[in-house]
Amino acid sequence: MEKKRLGESEKPLDGGAKPEALSRISSFHAHIYYDPSATRAKAERLRELVAERFLVRNGSWHDVPVGPHPSAMFQISFAKDVFPKIVPWLMLNRLGLTILVHPNTDRPRDDHLNHALWMGRVLELDASRLPQTDAPEPPLEPNTEPRISPE
Repeated sequence: MEKKRLGESEKPLDGGAKPEALSRISSFHAHIYYDPSATRAKAERLRELVAERFLVRNGSWHDVPVGPHPSAMFQISFAKDVFPKIVPWLMLNRLGLTILVHPNTDRPRDDHLNHALWMGRVLELDASRLPQTDAPEPPLEPNTEPRISPE
């Protein structure tokens, strides 16, 4: 009897786990960290530049640590189809600020701690403030009106 060959998506990862489906990602968050007394103006400028170029949802300002985040920050939420433009743009234009980008699946703890990428200094998140259980992200409703091409 001939063995069935596994397709790429069915091949186990190290430890025997199968790769996760990209369809689990509903959207993305970028957390932009700043110091309220020293770099808030840079964060404000970066926020403006993003809003001019990308269809995103700019979240509230948090001048003190909130949730698992160790310093002041604001959040940018964006759809999957925006990722290939905004993430490289942020890499080149982050104005020296630290940025955490993570997917939104139904597992926020894993999204922040295991599936994230950092630009700049890696900050330690407070894992105790992240839910251990499933917590789907609400639908994304952009609040910006891009007027400039990111290119």
